[in-house]
Amino acid sequence: MKKEQFEFIRKYFDIELSDENFEKLALFYDEFQKYSSVTNLMSKGDLSLLFEKHIFDSFGILKCKRFDFSADLKVLDIGTGGGLPAIPLAICFPNLKIYALDSVSRKINFISEFKEKAGLKNLEAIWARAENLKPLEVDLIISRAVGTMKYIVKNSKKHLNKGGKFIFYKGTMEVIEKEIKELNLFDKKMAKITPKFYLYELPTEEKHQRHIVEF
Repeated sequence: MKKEQFEFIRKYFDIELSDENFEKLALFYDEFQKYSSVTNLMSKGDLSLLFEKHIFDSFGILKCKRFDFSADLKVLDIGTGGGLPAIPLAICFPNLKIYALDSVSRKINFISEFKEKAGLKNLEAIWARAENLKPLEVDLIISRAVGTMKYIVKNSKKHLNKGGKFIFYKGTMEVIEKEIKELNLFDKKMAKITPKFYLYELPTEEKHQRHIVEF
């Protein structure tokens, strides 16, 4: 990961980041590439755009300005894969307690190894399915590149504190609207909540819009 890429994150999302943050993000980038070449954490096509489509995208949640990410929040990352967005967020916001959950052991093994290497005491890797765990009582449940909103809510709602929020990383509004209709038919309580949408663009050659959906 290049320093100019790090600076782009800082400026685009208007956040204060340190040299230590850069060093750990760069370490994550390198270790992810090495590990994935052996264990296939991610497809080769996506791996070539690890920064543009994945690390940068992990910070999309910062578009939700009403959340204070310097506060002591508990966050559950459902289907974290190789730690995206869990690891970039854990690196840059050490006050957050982040549970990185995935049912694929090789991905959790990578997260556990990287946690020790980078000294991320605020990160906990969990090899399990959300529906099989006892309630974790978190403030935010985040989901990126895994499952529909209905699927995530159905299997993880029990982990959310009263007043907690779901944060979904999504693509086009067409897909989002379809998923919201499906979710509202499934969960009448969720249907009463008006979602908030936050738009941003990935730094790819072709225009690639993304949305954060907050419930």
